[in-house]
Amino acid sequence: RPNARAHVSFGFGVHRCIWTVEDADRLIIDRPNARAHVSFGFGVHRCMGNRLAELQLRVLWEEIMQRFHTVEVVGDIERLPNNFIRGIRDVPVRLHPL
Repeated sequence: RPNARAHVSFGFGVHRCIWTVEDADRLIIDRPNARAHVSFGFGVHRCMGNRLAELQLRVLWEEIMQRFHTVEVVGDIERLPNNFIRGIRDVPVRLHPL
């Protein structure tokens, strides 16, 4: 549909550790060390639902890639003004159907 919008909310606040992640301020979804982020906690404080969240994201991207050949970022990424999670409020994209 023309001008249709979808909202997908998940942890893009990851990879913020500037000491362990090169170029931590950039959104790079295919980083080679993607599982090394701390958005689900670490050690004994690790989130019990992290595997479910990872599975949900995997299914989401599998479904998107079955319908679209490209997801193009078409504007500036708007971050949340928050010192705690450093999340993302909006990422304008254009989906290119197969």
